[in-house]
Amino acid sequence: MRRLFFLALGFASLVSASGDTFDVAKEAEREKAARRVAVESALAPPVVRSINGSPLTVIVGGDMSFQIFNSAVPGSGQVFPTGCQTTADMGVFARIGTTLFSPDFQQHPCGTVTDSIGAHTAWTPVSIGNVTGTGTSADPFTVVAVGDAEKTGLRLTMTVTYVNGNNFFRKNLAFSSTAGQITFDVFLGSDLFLAADDNGIPFFDTTSGSVGGKDCGNPPTYTILLIPLTPASSYSGTGFDTIWSQIGAGSLPSTVATACIDNGAALQWRARSVSAAAPVTLQTATSFGTIPQIAQFRVDSVTPSQANPGQTLTVVVTGIGFQTGTTFDFGAGITVNSAPAVGSSTQATVSISVGSNAAPGFRNVTGTQSSGGLTSTLANGFQVAVACAAPNAPVNPFIRPVGNPSGPVTGIDVLNVVWSAPASGTVPTAYEWAINGDPFVRETNTFSFGLPRGSNSPITLHVRARGCVPESTGPAADSPTYIPAPPIANFSASATASAGATVTFTDTSSPQATSWLWIFGDGTFDTKQSPTHVFSNRGGYSVALIASNGAGSSVKSQSLTVQSIVPLAARTVRRDFDSSDPERPRLSNVVLEGTGKTWLSLSTTEGEEVIVYLRFLDESGALVEERRLSLSPGQDALYDLGAYGLSGTYSLELVSSRAFSSAVIETAPSREPRKRAFDERP
Repeated sequence: MRRLFFLALGFASLVSASGDTFDVAKEAEREKAARRVAVESALAPPVVRSINGSPLTVIVGGDMSFQIFNSAVPGSGQVFPTGCQTTADMGVFARIGTTLFSPDFQQHPCGTVTDSIGAHTAWTPVSIGNVTGTGTSADPFTVVAVGDAEKTGLRLTMTVTYVNGNNFFRKNLAFSSTAGQITFDVFLGSDLFLAADDNGIPFFDTTSGSVGGKDCGNPPTYTILLIPLTPASSYSGTGFDTIWSQIGAGSLPSTVATACIDNGAALQWRARSVSAAAPVTLQTATSFGTIPQIAQFRVDSVTPSQANPGQTLTVVVTGIGFQTGTTFDFGAGITVNSAPAVGSSTQATVSISVGSNAAPGFRNVTGTQSSGGLTSTLANGFQVAVACAAPNAPVNPFIRPVGNPSGPVTGIDVLNVVWSAPASGTVPTAYEWAINGDPFVRETNTFSFGLPRGSNSPITLHVRARGCVPESTGPAADSPTYIPAPPIANFSASATASAGATVTFTDTSSPQATSWLWIFGDGTFDTKQSPTHVFSNRGGYSVALIASNGAGSSVKSQSLTVQSIVPLAARTVRRDFDSSDPERPRLSNVVLEGTGKTWLSLSTTEGEEVIVYLRFLDESGALVEERRLSLSPGQDALYDLGAYGLSGTYSLELVSSRAFSSAVIETAPSREPRKRAFDERP
């Protein structure tokens, strides 16, 4: 709608026919930007969707921007430019390194006053859905917008929801990656238009960590808040132009101004890390008018969130606004044993007992801040589980090449991995599969596809079933081991071999072998993958390794001179693996600088062969090399990590379905030589 403006000479503001107040310089800048948009025909405004609720109308742009109208303040958008019926100067940002991804403000039809952001790149719109839902708490109005951070692999899926009667709307920001691990900062920023006035007093709410502004009245009667349902790292409330420059610089100072100014506000979530296997979700809301209950008292989570009938346990409840006297109700069949222990305004511990006859299913968790006070309900916040045994192992797992299903598997084939459901027991709801030591991939079918391995080393499919509520994992089933090519035998030995001392041999054959025959040249043999041996007499020996797999075999011989001098005593440092993930123990900062310096120690008490996949990972977590290690029943083994041809600093990851112990031993020679005590003459 065209507005009629009146300008009194010498005044720095404009007043519209509806009484709205405007800053002259800011309005001039906005109109200049709008004229620029109008003449640049190559530009296309973002696609928008309008949630026509009550009292709020929420306009969502496909470029991750917003405009909001509040029926309590007719005709005034709550984000500048206030008269714009499309999106305005509010949106979601992500900063990756030095690049800031932002809404495409420059293409907004009403112009923008965000130039102080500086250099930035607009989100690349992927899609924006139509408005769904009926506006009830069970079925809120919903719009889903998807955008990419160009050439980075980062994707934002933003779900906006609104329930009629509320003076706030919610935003669920789900970040995913198609390019490995990405670390980034997230910002939510807005140029606030408080009710019918572009000026306001910046405001920070300590209870909820929210930032925004209040109108300049005495007392103020209208508030806009950016509410971090996922706690934010920092915030800012100050002049709108400064807000944009702070976002552009990549850091908010966690301060608010105190004067009545043309204000804006922003939140920042720092150093979020996302990968293909681990997406990141942030939740936030924005309110208009009175401060809503979700910024005063709120139940956000319960941990653990499920239990079995008959179980007594202590749970941790998180949220905001907790105080002495706050109580919680967990629904039918669950008893709260004592008054909650409120450790802080954001956390309480509660002892509960689940009745032995409690019906399985979800329960709402309701908190009451104080007797007769505010209440908050976490829908489906706790679950009574169904007693259930984990599924049995799948049957008949196998691998076949996609292009030649009846042919042999090679290192360049796309792989079709196939299995059958367990023959009995709990019916699986999903499966997980992996090749060798790769991370398990979830699959609901009984087949999937894998990329070419890129090498001719042996491969084995491992697959396991998942089921029950809460979900549990059954034992793994292993396919036959597929052998694309015969090995080229090779090995290394300890740097110094001495009579009566232990010599360690490390198999380095490639493609890798699955069976070994060592001939030590003194009339003895061994069939371990990487054995140790003691030579009784000094002299020259020809040591041979016959390395075999299902595709063939080869032999490697090396001459070994055994001396009579005992090697220098070594100073050793033992480093244990981090087993916080028992399926994938890890050890970081392992330095490889040639042979004989860094050793992997593995041992097992199992009564059968144990296969351990040794994985060398670079600083980004990418796989550099994988070795298939075989432990004989009850074996203690050493492997020379420097013998595999790698140098530099790596993280090591060990993967096996069987029990084993592990450590890395780093050695350095002592300063004093030590000779044998017996006569060394020939």
